[in-house]
Amino acid sequence: MSPEAVAPLIAAALSALGMGRWISAAERAGLISLDVHKKNRVECVKIGALPAVAASWMGILISTRIDLAVLSAAAAAAAIGLMDDVASLRNAAKVVLPMIFFLPMRSPWRVVLGVRVPAWLSWMWAPLIGSYVVNGVNIYAGFNGLESGSVLIMSTVMAAHAAAAGDQAAAAGFLSLAAAYAAFLPLNWYPARAFPGNVSTFFSGAALAALALKEGLEWPLLVTSIPLLVDFVLKVGTWSRARGKGRSRPGPDGRLLPPPHLSVASLILRVKPMGERDLVLTMLTLVALSGASSFFLPPLILVHPPA
Repeated sequence: MSPEAVAPLIAAALSALGMGRWISAAERAGLISLDVHKKNRVECVKIGALPAVAASWMGILISTRIDLAVLSAAAAAAAIGLMDDVASLRNAAKVVLPMIFFLPMRSPWRVVLGVRVPAWLSWMWAPLIGSYVVNGVNIYAGFNGLESGSVLIMSTVMAAHAAAAGDQAAAAGFLSLAAAYAAFLPLNWYPARAFPGNVSTFFSGAALAALALKEGLEWPLLVTSIPLLVDFVLKVGTWSRARGKGRSRPGPDGRLLPPPHLSVASLILRVKPMGERDLVLTMLTLVALSGASSFFLPPLILVHPPA
């Protein structure tokens, strides 16, 4: 079998085999966090997706035949996420640090909205895309199954785009990410036993961005991530209230109350109050619809010079 065929299978197997052992070990070690969206006191493992991160990285290593630019960006982002899990980094650091590790992925030719990106700005294209996707995945989060479900949908959509473009290595890399997170999703789904942790959200965002940048697939990734962008813009607009730790909390009937700051979740809850599981399904549906639209919308970013 080719490396492209084997990589997703290895990622799925490693993630599934390591997940149960890691979750049990983390529970024994007290690596737990309170689930604030439950009426009763519920605790979950707080860095639960670590095996999925390692398995995904191994699958990408095999599928890309050791592409150091992709692998180093994903590994560095995972390290940043782990630091944030342990020491709570400043928001500015979360934006700037991922940009540094995307600098080697220079994109020399890009046309955006009909305008070619100047050569003197092209070196910032990959860092900006990388930091946006990393932080977008990290922010579109906070509810059981949302982060891992979003990564599963986005990586599957991107695998289809890569396959359609004839790039089997990139398709296998995206499928490795999807396979590893499919093994974690049952533990993260409502009611969750484990949270993914920022090590997972940073890694998965970086892996998506790095693979897309390497193969010129930024446009479908940006379209698929539209709900993440909307969430980010809404939260930045009410950042002071978001920093005040106002969260969705269950009401007397078990349905979630909207948080004081604006976000995709808060808008949905203001329109139609619902429980956490239904909220996550609604938010994942938005990601899936955005992913579906990426196959039909005309590209506004050109990544190759005309013949």
